[in-house]
Amino acid sequence: MSEKRKNRGWVRWLVFAVVVTALVSTTTLSRYMTTITGHATATVASVDMNVAENAARTMSFDITGLKPGGQMTYTFNICNFSGNKASEVALDYLIHVTSTGNLPLTFALESTAANPEGSKMAGALDLPSGTTVWTTASPGYLPHSVNTTHTYTLTVSWPAAANDAKYANEIDSITINVDAQQAMPETVSGVSTK
Repeated sequence: MSEKRKNRGWVRWLVFAVVVTALVSTTTLSRYMTTITGHATATVASVDMNVAENAARTMSFDITGLKPGGQMTYTFNICNFSGNKASEVALDYLIHVTSTGNLPLTFALESTAANPEGSKMAGALDLPSGTTVWTTASPGYLPHSVNTTHTYTLTVSWPAAANDAKYANEIDSITINVDAQQAMPETVSGVSTK
């Protein structure tokens, strides 16, 4: 019987210790709890980018009539606005020129106007090794909140030496794709460099 009493005493002390620990913990930790209420409104920036006066970012050109030794030119615009609404984010873009590869064509891209202030025209076209897509060597840059238009001329050439009979009834298609993404701001000592 005395052993049962001893066990009961230990059990009582153990329950008492657990209750005291729980009370002390909740009171001690309650000092660090805070309730905050409030509300906020979020807005998302508007992104507008147009190519060739429409909302498409891809254009195709017809080269019917192009012969060896000849060339054709196409002029197109890339802009960061639609109507009166300019893009609220700055955009970096690359221009990609592809063809079906049926004809031995070469491509050259030139900007036909000076850089509008605060923007940068894309670089010259380059054909990376192992690819069939001509891509601008450096991206163009359209600033945010200012209606900006970049005008380019694409020259498609068919070298005179490539006059093999196998090209006699071939057709080819040229597509220009503009790949744009939100520009990352570059800062030096807290001053934006774009």
